[in-house]
Amino acid sequence: MKFYKCHIRKFIQAVGKLEINLISAVFVIMLVFIPLSGTGWAATYTAATCSALDVASAISNASSGDTVLVPAGDCTWTTTDKITIDKQIILQGNGIDSTIITTSGTSFKPVVAMSAAKVVVKGFTFISTDGSYAYPIQCTATASSFRIAHNKFTGTSGYAIDVRTAYGLIDHNTITFTVGSSQPINVRGPSDSWQTESTIGRADNVFLEDNVFTSDNKGYPVCSTNARCVFRYNTMGPTKIDMHGTCTGNPGVRHYEIYNNEWLDYPGNYKAFDIRGGTGRIFNNVGTHTANNNLWFLLDEHAANHTYCAGYEPNCGCVAPLDGQIGVGKDPKVRASEPLYIWGNKKDGAYWPAAIVTNVTLCAT
Repeated sequence: MKFYKCHIRKFIQAVGKLEINLISAVFVIMLVFIPLSGTGWAATYTAATCSALDVASAISNASSGDTVLVPAGDCTWTTTDKITIDKQIILQGNGIDSTIITTSGTSFKPVVAMSAAKVVVKGFTFISTDGSYAYPIQCTATASSFRIAHNKFTGTSGYAIDVRTAYGLIDHNTITFTVGSSQPINVRGPSDSWQTESTIGRADNVFLEDNVFTSDNKGYPVCSTNARCVFRYNTMGPTKIDMHGTCTGNPGVRHYEIYNNEWLDYPGNYKAFDIRGGTGRIFNNVGTHTANNNLWFLLDEHAANHTYCAGYEPNCGCVAPLDGQIGVGKDPKVRASEPLYIWGNKKDGAYWPAAIVTNVTLCAT
């Protein structure tokens, strides 16, 4: 009997030690992992006002993973005192038409410069009115995985977002510009884009989705030099999407996916697609144009178009395959090495055919 009692006591003591050891181990694990959780310790900073100085001060105080709130108000931000976001934060306004930022300054320079990965900018109205073509937002190469969402871009200058070699998401924005030649979204890709494999179907592209280009919008989104774009689920006013070719892009767009977009019914003649180079897929887009006017779906071979190529260096060639030609992809060039596929697009309920531009001088053999 003593033998059993002795062993029972030892068993209970052992279990007690095990429980203490387990509790100690869990506590140590918590000490190790809690500091690694950025979201667990994320802070929120509220700028004193919507002024550029106060917002920059709040960003300076924040750390990666934090949120900087910009209160309601009407402020002016310029390229002279641009706001630099060099850490992973969320910059959040009080909402569209609540936090209103008027932008101005030097043409083609940013008012908000994003240089860190995984930055989010949302909840603002940006108004560009001074004719300077300053960019309200610019994303540089180190700003990949950015998100620009739930904002309103409007005005007369016509530039909104400039993407330079970064990848990310532009979604749920409302875009309205009144200048016919404006490019509210301009995307450029990495310098080695033509020397590397296609990223169609992958995450490392610039995604433009669920945006609304309104009825009085006169600008158009552009994917240009070396760009890799996905354009989907957008609602379009009387405007086009423009995939730049070798002359206007020098070099032009690398590749694109364009699908499930809708062009609403507006009077007048205008382009819906202006495809000037590169390759990809264009499918399941819908256009409505009941008036006796044209809604064009154009394929324009810039690589062999001497009307556009005059004065560009290097100049266009005449022997296919050409640099940036539609349907030709990665270097070295091979004819139809990466075909452009087009299917399932409808205008007024019927097949929406694409047309080759023929009113210019082509020399390609």
